[in-house]
Amino acid sequence: MTSRSRPIRIELFVRSLAPNATRPTQESVFERLQRLAATGSIELSVHVTGGRVCPNTAAASTETGQFLLDSIDAFESWADEHGRSLRPCFEYHENATAIDGSDCSGIEFPTMVLAEYDAAGLRFVAPSSDGTSTVTVRDRLEAIEREAPTDDDGAVAATASE
Repeated sequence: MTSRSRPIRIELFVRSLAPNATRPTQESVFERLQRLAATGSIELSVHVTGGRVCPNTAAASTETGQFLLDSIDAFESWADEHGRSLRPCFEYHENATAIDGSDCSGIEFPTMVLAEYDAAGLRFVAPSSDGTSTVTVRDRLEAIEREAPTDDDGAVAATASE
């Protein structure tokens, strides 16, 4: 069991237009992360995304649009540096056009993305693949839960600050 002097920071991106069938999984992940945050094991922020981020639209120039595009850039850099891929979980649509002929090229978010940060910066992005296997958000959450400080019964322990 690893004990951390500082909690890791987790950003959970949740796609608002996700199919109804995935909602129970999203809820379960969110509740588990909230429990970890309540004990001080992690710092948690949640971001709701749409179905696709399109860099060539007015919405992309907003603070939220820029945040999402910057996050994707950081995820891609991390994946390149660590021999991982965000594909096929992030879907890239190039040269796509809408019915009205406008450009709707962009990046489609998975139903959930978990970005894990420590003092050194971005530590892991899920889902991501090493070419052989994919680490899902739930896989990574299980690893985070295993690393969280626990009490004698194996439950995630509350920190001294509570």
